[in-house]
Formats: sequence, structure tokens, C-alpha cells
Amino acid sequence: NSKTTLPGQSTTRLQAMLLILSFVVAAKLPWTQVDSLLKLLNALFAEEVFPSTKYGFRKLWKLQQSKMVSIHAFCPTCQFLIDGNGTSHWRCRICSEVASLGEVLKKGSFFITLNLKRQLQQLLKRMGKIVGSNLLQLASSCPEALTDITDGLLYRKVRSDHEMKWSDLTLTMNTDGAPVFKSSKGSVWPIQVALNELPVPLRWKNILVGAVWFGKEHPPAHLFMKTFVDKFQEVGSLMWTFADQVVESAVRIVCCCVDSPARAALLNAKQYNGYYGCTWCLNKGTLVDGTVKYTFEGGAMVERSHDTVLSAMSLAVTRKCSVDGVKGPSPVTKLGTLDLVWGFPPDYMHCVLEGVTAQMTELWLSATGKPWYVGNRIAELNQRILKARPPISFSRLPRPISERAFWKATEWKYWLLYYSVPCLQNILPDRYIRHFSLLVEGIFMLLRESVENSDTFIAERLLKQFVEEVKIFYDESAQTFNVHQLLHLAKSVRMTGPLWATSTFPFEGGNGEILKLVSAAKGVPRQISERFIMNGVLNSLKRLVPLPPFLKKQQELISGKISKQHKSSVLGAALPPYVYEEPIQILLRQNIGSEACVSEYLRARVKGFTVHSAHYQQAERTCSCYLEASNGKLVKILKVFAADSKILLLCQELITEVFELPFLFRIEHPPLGIALCMLCEESVVSSCVLVEQESTFLVKMPNLHESD
Repeated sequence: NSKTTLPGQSTTRLQAMLLILSFVVAAKLPWTQVDSLLKLLNALFAEEVFPSTKYGFRKLWKLQQSKMVSIHAFCPTCQFLIDGNGTSHWRCRICSEVASLGEVLKKGSFFITLNLKRQLQQLLKRMGKIVGSNLLQLASSCPEALTDITDGLLYRKVRSDHEMKWSDLTLTMNTDGAPVFKSSKGSVWPIQVALNELPVPLRWKNILVGAVWFGKEHPPAHLFMKTFVDKFQEVGSLMWTFADQVVESAVRIVCCCVDSPARAALLNAKQYNGYYGCTWCLNKGTLVDGTVKYTFEGGAMVERSHDTVLSAMSLAVTRKCSVDGVKGPSPVTKLGTLDLVWGFPPDYMHCVLEGVTAQMTELWLSATGKPWYVGNRIAELNQRILKARPPISFSRLPRPISERAFWKATEWKYWLLYYSVPCLQNILPDRYIRHFSLLVEGIFMLLRESVENSDTFIAERLLKQFVEEVKIFYDESAQTFNVHQLLHLAKSVRMTGPLWATSTFPFEGGNGEILKLVSAAKGVPRQISERFIMNGVLNSLKRLVPLPPFLKKQQELISGKISKQHKSSVLGAALPPYVYEEPIQILLRQNIGSEACVSEYLRARVKGFTVHSAHYQQAERTCSCYLEASNGKLVKILKVFAADSKILLLCQELITEVFELPFLFRIEHPPLGIALCMLCEESVVSSCVLVEQESTFLVKMPNLHESD
């Protein structure tokens, strides 16, 4: 009964259950601790107000679980699906092995699929208004720049070629492995999907899981992906409500963002270490010291197309051998709307950051005796990188380059875009810095929040020059597949939007969240599915159970999901009143009419990121007082003012000089009191990265979507 209250309180039992479930989900409590928590709460009330055991508690979603999860057992010998019930014996039609289904499940020879239709329906119940508004905007817009995957040529082509309605929805798919335990080789392989018609921040926070595999080896595509594709085709149409109208939507998969090994496996193609291993062109590759390298010969590349790949798949079956690197049919062809070339865009996280950037850095620091070798100055590089002071929004502080073996992809991104060129000055010879700068500038352009079509061709020329000169400046062995992929990045942006729009970063984050759901070595897929369903039940309860303001705030605190405000707001306490100098008073009067109603603070939140004034002393290794303004100027925040709900930033315009790259500036500070200006939220573009060397440098940021 939703109106039954706790003994002596106005809080209902259902509201209390919502808070308990929020805590269990957020803390990822093991079931033994859930059991203890329930017993403790009942003891405090001296009666059984909540389920007395974890089993009673888990009944909350038991019905949901049966509707959401399908278990697929397979033969442990030949890895083909098994039909049958838990007590019957079966004979594998491929290898003739005999066993019971129960024995197979006990051995862990199974994977699970989750009901995507129900997940999408739940998502649309929560966010239908946002999705509907976005769909209408997409249907009526003619994009002049690339601001998301929905602006790409491929997205528009799929909607047109398949005569999709304005209300039809599209998904981006990903699959990748993540090790579960340090002491064993078992990895979990989820298939995740993201709804492209959700705005970017919400899209990445609401990634859905379609299937989960757990094992010591990669899941075979003929088994895992084929089953997922078959289950996805059962989704059919979704019925949901928007603007008081019932809307019908078909759902299509239009993009698959994966790393190179997974891309080859899903397309049933050769890996990059074999001939014709590129899935975008017909570069055969050249054998160099026993390894296939992708030498740059100049001239136009012979690109693959969806139809030529389909033809190669058919020929491979007829000839019983690979054709242009294609080994045979792929289960993803049954999806219908997934282009077999550009529907699998290059992933810049693996290709550029963990690939080319790490490769170049390793060459500089490890190739003893080569003209580019600077490994003997690694201590100096360590000192330089540690002097960089990124904004507080960065998830990782600079680490010594001597620890690069432990760097995450995010750290390689920081090194590529912000730290490398300033830190390498007067250490790496100039010609190698200029060459590497081609990569830095090209990637920066393709990572912008909004990429002009003309900019993709400029970036294409920069990256082509970088690839061409790799052979000139370095050994032939440096012409790796990751370097070759750079030639395809610009077109992939024209087809599927800026690099961040098809990055695997959000899905890697999803993998991390999935791993947190595992608390025991046995039954990993079932653990993940149950915890995932718990989260869905929690979202439903939050929508259905009204909470008074105090309890709502407590629920958000428990969940750790107090939303970061994207509107301006001050942080901390106001400073004591102060009589400001005449130039500041003039600026205040110009912006708010009077300085009498103004309060000064040290910190504020502007456009979703934190800034602080130059007087804020608690930030030692970070610095968030440098900004890019909408007029292109770089400024330093001197004071943070608040008047009613308006935030004003007193800033000083800096003396800047472009250095090596269009977004890298050597700066100087004018004398105090000179070049003052007042910025409101609308005049702020983003934070800048401070890199202090012999000179002081500021680096602009390409976008705010990838804020950590």
C-alpha cells in the first residue's frame, strides 16, 4: 500500500523502500550486507516494516527479471547454441556431445541477452519529451556544420534511403571486453547501445545493455552477435507519448563504434596484421620485417563501399577463401541499416590516443641512437609535464612521462592536445615537433564542438601530410595500421560527425560501471543482469513515487547524482564587503547598474564547469582561472561577482602570441588595472589549460562534451 507510513512517521513505506534501493544500488552492496541492512532497519522500528531477508527484497524485481533476461546456453566444445530445458539431455548437432542443459549452465557455457524493447520503453517514459523535441528539430533542420552524429552524411542517408519517419529512432552499438578480476583471465563482454536522438550528455548517461558474455576468450561473432541481432529484430515498433499524442517509432542500428580487433571480428574480416586488413580501403599492406605495415604511396585510395563488401562476403563463400580481406558473411548484415564501411567509423581513442600518440612518444623515448631519441632527457620532461596545471574539470592530474606505461587513454589525450608541444620545446628537434604538430592540429580540428565541412578537408590535408612524412622522418616500420587509419578520420567525421560523437570513451565508462556490478566469481552475467534490472526498477520508482523536497534531496545525495548545474551559480560563502577601485566600480555599474547589491565569491560554476578567481589559494596542482571568451580573447579571472541570479567575472585580457598551433598561445599578463573587462555566462566559451615552462602557455579546449 503506497499510503502506509512508517511507525510514528509521515514517510511512507514505499518512499522508504525507494531510499533503501537507492542506497543498495549506489553502494553496490553485496547481498549479505543487504540482508544485514534490512535486519538492522526492522530492529530499529521494533517490527517488520521491510522485507526481513534479501530474498524478500529481491522479489521487488523478480517478475521484471523474468521478462528482461534471456539465457542462451551453448555447447562448450563447438560453441553452438543449445535448445532444451534444464532437465533434458541433448546431443549437439555439430559435434555430437551429450550433456544436460543444467550441467552446461553450471560450467558457465552461456550468455544472456536483455530485453532492449522494454529498456527503450522505460527510457522514453522518462525522457520522451526531450527525445520528441529533438526529433522534431532534426526533421526540420539542415545542418551547416557537424555538431553530432545526427548531422553526418551517413545518418541523413540512412533516414532517407530507408524512408524513416520523423519519429523513428536510431542506435549506436559497441562491444568490448573488460577484465573482471586481476587474478584470472575472465573478461566481461557487454553489447551496449546509445540512443542517438538523445542530447549528448543524456545519451552518454543512459547507455543500455543488450547482451553480456563472460569468459576467458573473445565471444565468437557467429554465436554472440548473431543472437543479439536476432533478439534486436524482435524489438519492432515502440509506442510512446509525446505532446499528449501516441507516437510510433521503429528502431534502427546505424553505427557501431568499436576498436580494430572487434571491428574485424564483427565484419568477419582479416585483422589489421593481415593483408587487406583495412575495412575502409583496399590498401593491401606491405610485409616489413615479418609484420604487415601500411605504407603510404600517395595518390587516391581505393575505398570500399557497402555493396563491394557484401559482394566480397558472397564471393568468399563461393571461393572458400577470403576476398579483399573479407572472410565471409557477417551477422550484422541482417540489421539492414548498418553500413558495412562507414557504419564502423575509426575510434580515435584507440587509434589516435593509445595508438599513434603512444607510438610516437615511445619512439622518442626508446629508440636509442636515432636522431629523434630524447630518452636521455626524460627527467627534464617529467619536470615539465608536472608543471602543467589543468582545469579542475580534468579527471586526472599530470603524471610523469616515465610512468606512461600506466597512462589511461584520457592522459594520452591530455598529452596530445595540451602538454606535448609546449613540453617538447628545445628537447625534441624542431622538425619532429613540427611533424607531430600536424597530428595535434588535425585531431583538434576534428574534435571541435562544431566542425565546419571545410575544416574536415583542412584536417584531412594535415593528417595526410603527417602520414606521408612518417616514412621520411622515422623508420619504415613506423607505418603502422593506426597511422594508416588517420587517412580515414576526416571522411569519417563527414559521415558520422565529430570524433567525440563516435568515440568509445562513453562505452568504456559503461564497461567500468558494469564491472562494479560484479561481486563474486560465479554467475557473472546473472549478477550484472540483476543489478542492471535493479537500476531500472529504481528509475521506475523514482518516476512513480513522489518524494517531499527533503527526502528527494536525501535520495539524490544517497545516489550521488545531484546534477551539476549548467546554469551559473556561485560556490562557497561570500567574501566580506569591500570598496572597489574606480575602474571596477565603473564596470559593475555598466553591467548591473550599481555595485551596492553585489557580493564577491572565490568560485562559481559557469556553463557546467567550475571557475575560480586568481585569489583562490586551495588549487595547487589545478588552475581554473583562465578562460576563452566568445570574442576569441584569452582572459584571467580576477574576481567573481554575484548580483541576484547573475554571475559576473571581472577579468583581465591577456597579451597573447600564437605559438606553433592555432589554439596554443604564449601569454603575458598586462600591468594590474589594465585591460579589464566584465564577462557574463554568455561571453564564456571554455576553460583553458595552463602550461608553465620557460614561457607561460595557454591551450584552448576543442569541446565541452568530453569534459571528464
